[in-house]
Order: sequence, then structure tokens, then C-alpha cells
Amino acid sequence: MKKKIKEETYTDGWYRMMAKTTTREQQTIGDLSPEELALCLIYRFGGVVPGALYMQKLGFLIAYEGKPGDKLQIKLEYHPYNLGPYSIKLVEALDKISRQRKVYIKEQVTDKYNKEIYFLTNEGRCDAQRIMDSLDSHSKEYLNNICDGAKQLGYNGILRYIYTRYPKFATKSKIKKDVYASFNY
Repeated sequence: MKKKIKEETYTDGWYRMMAKTTTREQQTIGDLSPEELALCLIYRFGGVVPGALYMQKLGFLIAYEGKPGDKLQIKLEYHPYNLGPYSIKLVEALDKISRQRKVYIKEQVTDKYNKEIYFLTNEGRCDAQRIMDSLDSHSKEYLNNICDGAKQLGYNGILRYIYTRYPKFATKSKIKKDVYASFNY
């Protein structure tokens, strides 16, 4: 499918970018399936995402920091849940790519929590690179900026950001008091 991308500038949240007009075959981030998005997020995060909560919040930011009404919001169907915004579609996508051996999920048990860590396999890395190569420049930059911003914020920072910017998704959270207390909100 050939798409012509109009020259536009978007400014919101962590990113500022410009998409150039092009006629080669490209996808936008909204065209990705949940499985493709999951592979790209793990790939862009360096091949490892440190936990299911982190993965959920990355997917949420990709879907909701974009233009209002983006197709990705509809595909991932986020709703308020125990730890903030949650998408069963993303969970199903991670399960599917794990069964396809594109992602290895390692469970780490600590004193407080059980944590799933997501690693790309060689096959997953090749698929993610192919998908990234198919994205238009705006979508690549958007994905990169969201992931870079999330890395800079860290685990607690990403929770604070989402809970304050999108409070309706924190309504059912079991940790919202701790998150808000961490910065006197």
C-alpha cells in the first residue's frame, strides 16, 4: 500500500517531529497489529523490557500520546485496572509472540512481586527490524521518542506521568495512593 504523508508538525508530550512527504510503501504506527507493536517496543527498548507493567505503560503511551482518535487507541482498547491503564489485547499479543518464540518471557520473583521480563529472540529481533524498516519516518521517530522518554523517566516516573496526565485510567489502581504520595500529589 502506498501512502503519501503530508508534511505536518506535531507537538505533544515528549515528542516533536516532522513527517516528510514520501511515496514509497510505508506503514504508520496506527497500522501495526498489537503483536507488531509489542515486537517494536521491545526492540526499541534494547531487546529487553523490564516487566509487564512497564510494557503496558509503553503501549499506553504509544496509543494515547499520539493524535486523538488514532487507530492504535481502538486496537489496544485500554481501560482502568489494578495497576493503571491495561490492555488485554497487548497481553494476548505478548502471549502469542511468546508462543511463536519471538519473545522469551522470564519470570523474576522478588520479595514483593513477581515480574515478567521480556526478551527478544533472534527471530523476534529480525521481525522487529523488518517492521521498523517499514514504518514511515514520523512513526519511527514517535516510537523512538516515547521509548527514550520512558527510559529517562524510569519505572516510577512513567507511573507518575500517566497517573497525572490520564487520571481516568488510574481510578481502579491499587497503587495510585503510593504513586501520588511519591510526589505529594
